Amino acid sequence: MNKNIGLFLLLILLSGLAYYGVSKSSKSGSSTIDTSDREFAVENIDDVYHIKLTRRTGRTLDLTKEGEDWFVGANHKKVSKNIMGNMKGVLKNIRIKFIPPARYNEKIINEINRIGTQVDLYDKNDKLMKSFFVGGDAPDGGTYYIMQGSVQPYVMERKVGVGGVRDLFIYEETELYDKAIWEVDTETISAIEVEYPKDKQQSFKIQRVENSFIIDPFYNTTRRIT
Repeated sequence: MNKNIGLFLLLILLSGLAYYGVSKSSKSGSSTIDTSDREFAVENIDDVYHIKLTRRTGRTLDLTKEGEDWFVGANHKKVSKNIMGNMKGVLKNIRIKFIPPARYNEKIINEINRIGTQVDLYDKNDKLMKSFFVGGDAPDGGTYYIMQGSVQPYVMERKVGVGGVRDLFIYEETELYDKAIWEVDTETISAIEVEYPKDKQQSFKIQRVENSFIIDPFYNTTRRIT
């Protein structure tokens, strides 16, 4: 009986020591698991000032940020805010969908080597923040990614939306150009007047009144439609 009690107390003691060791290791952050090869997302996207996209053909696109705007190419053309917003959204919100089975890794890596795009992200001091490859879209949705220097591919997806993201990294330079003729901050507009000299009946003016708008004929001689 005493022998059984001694064994029981010894078991409790060993369990306590094991728990203490695991707990201490966890708190000290001494885990040996390396997850750096899957950290594709950029938590603070505003820290990115330079994006370099290099296709496997050798063609390179350099996008640089100045103030709130982005520019591309030797001619320093302004980049579409819509395209840039979509790209930054993916860079910030990309996440793992699943890890491909190991038997497919060689095939995925070969495809990335053939059609992939190298994405290099730099901070305002032009210091490299991240470097990874974006491959083709996976059959089950998502896109193949692999970190520079790694041999483990991942299937990544955006937090919002469905489908792959490959198309966001294979633009031609001219496709990135901002198509806007001019930009106006609509919040600063208090009135709009549209005059048709040869069609006075259709001429009109719109005025902002607090949070609403009032439309009236441009000419006082035109009957107002209520």
